[in-house]
Amino acid sequence: MRRGGDTGSATVWMLTLCAVVLFTASAVVLVTAVRVDRHRAATAADLAALAGAARVGEGASSACAQARRIAVANEATLIRCRLANDLSLHVTVHIRTRAWPGSVAAHARAGPRRSSWSVGGPGSVEGPGPPIAGASRSRESWMNGSSHRPDSVEGTGRHREPGSTSPP
Repeated sequence: MRRGGDTGSATVWMLTLCAVVLFTASAVVLVTAVRVDRHRAATAADLAALAGAARVGEGASSACAQARRIAVANEATLIRCRLANDLSLHVTVHIRTRAWPGSVAAHARAGPRRSSWSVGGPGSVEGPGPPIAGASRSRESWMNGSSHRPDSVEGTGRHREPGSTSPP
């Protein structure tokens, strides 16, 4: 009696399935490891920029030397360090990836917050604090990092309606 032509096909299918699962798992582990290294680079860049910014008053060379020390402490290489005109420190670091040959880079900036309005400008109030009504500062600028809302009344916990000039 002759056997069917499908003998052993389950073994082939199982081997194929195992290969696909192994390839997928390897790809997930590799991508995850590179993403972790990217986060390590971003953290090293942030810490280096903050540490260097604390020394900006001593000059660019002192600020960059401190940034380099912090980057090395975080297993990163400081590639670029620049003190900008607005007294912010810009750093770029590289970290060698652990699971893949190569490196990942990250950039960070530390220093005074950038602002699109200034004291004494149109619609602003003299002294500290945000402009209250008719401010030239855009909504996007305060949404992207400002601790003040242009429609808030300091110390009251209440907010102005947009466009309102009277106290709440």
